[in-house]
Amino acid sequence: MELSISQLKGLMNIFTELEPEEILRKSVEQISRMLNAKGCTIFLYNEGTDCIELAETTSQQVHDAGTVRYSRGEGLTGWVFKFQKPLLIQDFDRKSVDDLKKELSWGLDSKPTVILVADKTVFERISGNRYAVGLAIPERNTIAINILPLVSKTYMMLEVFKHELCHLVLHEHIKSSFLPRWLDEGVAQWASGNLGELLLYEGMFRSVRLNLARLAIPLDYLATSFPSDPRSLFLAYEESLSFVNYVVKKYGRAKFITILEKLALGEK
Repeated sequence: MELSISQLKGLMNIFTELEPEEILRKSVEQISRMLNAKGCTIFLYNEGTDCIELAETTSQQVHDAGTVRYSRGEGLTGWVFKFQKPLLIQDFDRKSVDDLKKELSWGLDSKPTVILVADKTVFERISGNRYAVGLAIPERNTIAINILPLVSKTYMMLEVFKHELCHLVLHEHIKSSFLPRWLDEGVAQWASGNLGELLLYEGMFRSVRLNLARLAIPLDYLATSFPSDPRSLFLAYEESLSFVNYVVKKYGRAKFITILEKLALGEK
C-alpha cells in the first residue's frame, strides 16, 4: 500500500503526543482513514491474564460496552490473537460449512454473498424484524448481518453466520415448498447450536420455555411465516427447535437426516 504525503504526515503527527491514550486515539482514527474503513480497534496484550484487551476504538458503542477481553482462540478476535495472522472471510466461511456438513451431511456448493450492515434502521427495513441481527435470503444466496450490536461480540457474529448459512444449505438441497418455516428454523437452530438471528435475545426465551406446553402454537400456523409480536415469535422459534430435538432424540440423528434427504428428493 502506497502512502500519500498527507498520510505520512498524519502518522508522524500521532507520535508527537506524549500521552499513550492520545497516541491510541489518533492511531485508530488515522488507520481507519488510511484504509478507508468503517472503523478501527486496537487491542493490547495483558501478560497477567494472557488475554488481549480493548485499548481504543472508533466505535462509541463498543466504548460504552465496558471492558472487552479475548483469550486465545475466543471468537474471531481471539482467533487472530492465537494464530497471529489476518482472518479472511473465507476462513470462517469454510469452518462453518465444515461444521454444518458434520451435522447435516450436506455442504454448500455455491458461494454465498455476505452483506454486513452497519445501520440498524436499514437492517430492520431489510429483515422486517426489529429483533433480528441476521437474515438469510435463499433465493439470492445471500446472508445479511447487522454488525452494530455484534461489534464487541465477535464470537456471536460467527454463530449468527453459521445459523444463517444453515438456511442456505437447507434451501440449496430442499425446495421451499417442501420446507415449512418451522422445520427450516428448527433445523437451523439444531445444526448450528444457536438461535442465529435472535441470538442477542436468548435470555427472553426462558419464560417462554417454561410455558411451552401451555402456549404451543399449531405447527400448521408456522408453515409459511412466524408471528411478529415478541412472545409469540420466541415461542415459534423454541417450538420449532423442540420438535426437531424430540425427533432426533426419539428416532436418532441418522433417521432425521433420512427425513431431510427424502424432502430433498421431493418426498413428503
